[in-house]
Amino acid sequence: MGQLLARIRHRIAHVLDPHCQERVAREAAALAVKLLAGRENFDLDAARHALGIGVGDLPAVTAAAYRKLLLQAWDDDEFTPDSKGGLAWAADKLRLPPDARRPLHLEVARQVFQRCLLATIEHGAADPNDLAQLQHIADCMDWEVADLVHHYFLHEGELLLGALFESLTVSGEIAADQWESVQQLAAWLGLSPQEMRAGMAPKVKRLLERLLAGARTDSFLPQPVDDAIAHVAKLVGVPREFQSYVKQELATLRILTSIERGELPVVSTSPDVEVEPGERIHFFDRVHYRPIRHVGVDSSAATPLIGSAALTNKRLIVQSPAKVTAVHHNFVMRLTPVRGGIEVFTPRGIDLYDFGPHNRLALVLYGALLKATPEALPPIEAGDRDAAWLRDDGRCAACGADHYLEFVRLEDHGSDHPPVHLMCTRCAPHNAGVYSVATGGSSDKKPSRAPSATF
Repeated sequence: MGQLLARIRHRIAHVLDPHCQERVAREAAALAVKLLAGRENFDLDAARHALGIGVGDLPAVTAAAYRKLLLQAWDDDEFTPDSKGGLAWAADKLRLPPDARRPLHLEVARQVFQRCLLATIEHGAADPNDLAQLQHIADCMDWEVADLVHHYFLHEGELLLGALFESLTVSGEIAADQWESVQQLAAWLGLSPQEMRAGMAPKVKRLLERLLAGARTDSFLPQPVDDAIAHVAKLVGVPREFQSYVKQELATLRILTSIERGELPVVSTSPDVEVEPGERIHFFDRVHYRPIRHVGVDSSAATPLIGSAALTNKRLIVQSPAKVTAVHHNFVMRLTPVRGGIEVFTPRGIDLYDFGPHNRLALVLYGALLKATPEALPPIEAGDRDAAWLRDDGRCAACGADHYLEFVRLEDHGSDHPPVHLMCTRCAPHNAGVYSVATGGSSDKKPSRAPSATF
């Protein structure tokens, strides 16, 4: 809750005073210079007036000036007794109380500790010099090594995982000996495997979801990414419920990849759906069915159906306690994904089928069974994906969900390069463009093309 309130205050301050950070950084640099030049003759009030620092900005400026001096004191990862004494003098001159100094010391020490720790991991083992350096950093801060370790793994562990994922994209897996080295070092530093996994779990989840979001956007799961996700989830460890989610999503993405290669899945267990001789079931799941518009019929009065749906090599069959309906592939003219489902166009009208999280799979498979060719869509480049992920903080831009994410281009008629956003599969808006496929159907008149979307 405290971090959330801090972020809210930061955003409000940024909106009210968008140049505050730049001003504080500039004034802090000037204040640090004036402090070092004036030495014992330095007076904070006189310096504030001379530099034109506002009373409201003073706490932020003095903290930033002290942080600047602290970074200089840690130059070359060394922190001498003279540096320590000089910082104590500077803090007194800046009227910075101990409770305001400690977070700054921790922040900088964590950065220095991180550099040394990653260097140790790169060596493949913790040699005496590395361990002595880590101990030196902790001693300079008057802390235990375990304090810095906990802060590093619990708050900065994503950087370590990012480095591991980088090696993963090259080799296809995290080397077992590399991960063993990390665990051994953590054990020496007093961090149990359970603590390390618990602290890194949120970072692992974010990184795995980032890889899943890219695969969903492409409707394709490259083999290195497939191996990487499964390997990291098993090796590093994530909560059991998230493991189930990853396993389910990987299974869906593997099917999408097989469809892309022309290999259609076949449901081995026969669900309670009556099929004709020679009819094969390729997909079976729960569905919400609703007629949108039918020729000569008031569809608004029709009752939506909840039941099961089967896609076969011949038909889409929907079975509910009320009735059974079927649409032969020969009569389908177009498929259009919309918010909350797939619209199926036939000569009699339009129906909406909602397969929940499996809408994409149903759409791609349905198109393959119709032998329809999707409209070619411009790819979303890696740079646009990275920018969207950072801007939306790894969450759906519409509802804040951190699962079932993908990258979508939002329609912008005034731009040749529509903006990319991160959205969950449920919130991806239909006006972001439409993946539309045209088939021969039973009509001589093919439906008009709709705008394209990222599906």
